Amino acid sequence: MSSEAVPPGTNATTMKSTPTIHLPLGAGLISLAALFYGAMNISVKLSSSLLTVWQTAMGRFLLGALVIPLLAGPLRLDLMGRERRLLVLRGLCGTGAFVLLIQAFKTIPLSVGIVLFYLWPVFACLLSAWVAGEPTTGRECPFVIGALIGTALILWPESAGAGIRVGHLLALASSFLAGTAIILIRRLGRGNNAFTIYFYFCITGILFCIGPLLTQTEPLLPTSPAGWAGLAAVAFFAMGGQVIMNQGMKFLNASRTGVYMMIEVLAASAFGIIHLREPFGPKLAAGSLLVLGCAVALLFLPPPAAPAPEPAAQPRP
Repeated sequence: MSSEAVPPGTNATTMKSTPTIHLPLGAGLISLAALFYGAMNISVKLSSSLLTVWQTAMGRFLLGALVIPLLAGPLRLDLMGRERRLLVLRGLCGTGAFVLLIQAFKTIPLSVGIVLFYLWPVFACLLSAWVAGEPTTGRECPFVIGALIGTALILWPESAGAGIRVGHLLALASSFLAGTAIILIRRLGRGNNAFTIYFYFCITGILFCIGPLLTQTEPLLPTSPAGWAGLAAVAFFAMGGQVIMNQGMKFLNASRTGVYMMIEVLAASAFGIIHLREPFGPKLAAGSLLVLGCAVALLFLPPPAAPAPEPAAQPRP
């Protein structure tokens, strides 16, 4: 899950300068980052019966909180950040998105959950007017409607199916929070670097998860080697995906980055369908194409132009 991805129009390291376009290198790095995130989703799904939600989330956040300061030192980055209340709010939204997606993967197919999660560009588009002061334009509306139609196709119950489950609603809620987090990143990126935003995400996640982890009825730590392996895989692939994506965004513009990140969906969905034998019918195929196609289109649309300043008042004669 790449809800901490840098939003369109920003640079991954400084979020202020325009990235130097180097298509082969950038495409390779972003594709690798997407595969890492896909592997993270697969690891979450495979370890869902071995780990609690709080164990999985804490493992990811702990590793990030330990690694980011080590990377920030050589890069001379300030991790304290600006607008700290918004940084914490972005961390809470990202944490909620990750926790809800873990729980969703426990109850619905991986291929369905990851496609529903990738509705976040739609939610980001709808929320941008209130959070970032960037109103949705008429050219974006057809793609929002198309994505919602695709969602309806995915959730529409088969004649012999169970219909909408709690897991579907959790995945949608996760997508909503991820969209909110992305819009907050867009706003926070005006004065903070990507590592600071991710560091606050990890610290907020630790504080959010520590209480439920300590009070859960299950053991505090994994009880099997397979559980430890799953936890290590989730933390490693999440941290690796973040670092590689930050590097790739230096060489690739934001719209292309969003497209290459769709490899995450393809990798996770293919694993679920082929290896886990998850059902894949015409409605799921059509709905997935609509959701992902409209998400890509929204990522490619340029941001609305800023309104022209009003002419200065002329002195009266």
